Amino acid sequence: MPLPRQHHKKPDANGTRASRRHFRDVAWLQATLLERVHALAAQLEQRKQWTYRGAYGVISYFQPGETIPPGYQKVEFDENGRETPPYVKEKAPGLSAEGFNDLVIPAEEPRPPQIRRLTD
Repeated sequence: MPLPRQHHKKPDANGTRASRRHFRDVAWLQATLLERVHALAAQLEQRKQWTYRGAYGVISYFQPGETIPPGYQKVEFDENGRETPPYVKEKAPGLSAEGFNDLVIPAEEPRPPQIRRLTD
């Protein structure tokens, strides 16, 4: 005759098997998301150390050890992650700058309509 089954007492506080599985899945998901958020925060902190502003206000991210081209200035951030003044935000020159209009042939101005007088 076989031995009687060994009954493993389930913890009453955790509820059913499905609820225990749900809690385990939620805990895994929270741990995974926290790990990814911390990794992203670390990546952004490293990126801030290698953030430079180039000509016309263009932001460039360089890899550690990469040589910084001349004309780039380091972008500084405050404790909230915002850029700290003084920084120069240059605007891209308009099409009228640097003699660009010399290359464009202006369109002809429309002539005013001629009014014909009907005379008998």
